[in-house]
Amino acid sequence: MRLFTGLAVPPSFKNDLAKTAPLYPQLKWHLPDDLHITLRFLGDVDDALLPDIQERLARVRVNSFGLEAEGFDMFDKDSGILYCPVHSTRKLNNLVAEIADKVMPLGFDFGTRPYVPHITLARARNKRDIADFMKKNRSALRGSWQADEFFLYESGGVPEKGLAASKRYEALSSYPLNKQFS
Repeated sequence: MRLFTGLAVPPSFKNDLAKTAPLYPQLKWHLPDDLHITLRFLGDVDDALLPDIQERLARVRVNSFGLEAEGFDMFDKDSGILYCPVHSTRKLNNLVAEIADKVMPLGFDFGTRPYVPHITLARARNKRDIADFMKKNRSALRGSWQADEFFLYESGGVPEKGLAASKRYEALSSYPLNKQFS
């Protein structure tokens, strides 16, 4: 199974994106239910390890916090991936670090790449399609919300041509952040 931890995106944000996607059919949009902020990608994991991962994630002790996402961007000119940047905060980075600390003893290695919080929105074969979209819509998407829980997701297969025909990600378990820890 292919696993990652992430934060959910609120319905209001999904609805705003759902209004934009049909205007640009040349982009391969993620289904609104698949939108999330990846915290830590665990990769391909043996099914037998799932209970240990879930038990360790249940030990994460981070308070809930606010999130803000705004605009559109792409990682580089050649990526073909459109995303919405999420403002990086100390609390968000603390959650990412805490998750890593809990699961690394199980053999996970997250490398040294810096964490870039974002919501992947669409992909394109022709990178110019994303560049054209961004020229017209750079700051058209904006949202803020409270992160009260994070999830362990399983990633399914690659979506079919165009807008994904079925959900790609399934939440296997959730972990509350709204506890107050001293």
